[in-house]
Amino acid sequence: MKKKILLIIPGIVLVAVLYATYLYNKPHKNILDSDADISYIANTLINNFNTNKITSDDLVTKIIEVSGKVTLIEKSNKSIIVILNDGVKCELKNTNNNIKTGSHITIKGMYSGFDEMFNEISLTRCHLIK
Repeated sequence: MKKKILLIIPGIVLVAVLYATYLYNKPHKNILDSDADISYIANTLINNFNTNKITSDDLVTKIIEVSGKVTLIEKSNKSIIVILNDGVKCELKNTNNNIKTGSHITIKGMYSGFDEMFNEISLTRCHLIK
């Protein structure tokens, strides 16, 4: 009986290590080429969050396409943070995008959470659609 246990435990550990290695090395989803799981106008998305029609659990690991008015742009060396309708924060790689405050744009990105302090929905790995 002890021999069986001594053989089974290392087998289970080996399978767990192989699975963890697979998950760790799994490539990221290509957001630009993937279809959006959900499309929203920024105001509707914000209102649905505030009225609890949508929760973070509904959007986790989802690709979201959001349209709205640019209310703030913050640029750094590596990324651009675009705020849509004062409630959807989108992080884009710093490419020479001609995004201007006040313009209406559509962005596709991965949902990364809701910031209760600033009351903002956060999207990462975003791409400008139009």
